[in-house]
Amino acid sequence: MTGGVFATQAAALAQLPFAGLVPTLAPFAMMFGAANGMSTLARASSVAEIYGPRHYGAISGAMALGANGARAVGPVAASLLVLALGSYERVFWLLTVALGAVAVGVFATDTEIQGEPSKVGTESCLAPSAEPRTSAPTP
Repeated sequence: MTGGVFATQAAALAQLPFAGLVPTLAPFAMMFGAANGMSTLARASSVAEIYGPRHYGAISGAMALGANGARAVGPVAASLLVLALGSYERVFWLLTVALGAVAVGVFATDTEIQGEPSKVGTESCLAPSAEPRTSAPTP
């Protein structure tokens, strides 16, 4: 699921260099918005699957810190990239390639955790697990 999120974001960003040639940005807005919504679900289910419900809040908060930090630095970094690369189109292509590479990396990653097949989304992150989790780090 996470690889699909990054692939959808890359496909949406690939439309931006053509913004001056097409009459609408509606496909970009729909694809990028859908991918953003999917990333929220993927992040929640991934944290619950990998670490279990016990430390869900702390781990989610740490992940949000990184994501919000990137959103804060993003506009400055993008403006520096525009200066370095010479145009917004090149920045959009760079971001498209970067997200595409991340998507390929995620698709290529083994989805098994310590010999168990991934069951992302099959258990509630709020309910205690019926069996002890061996993949979660012990405090």
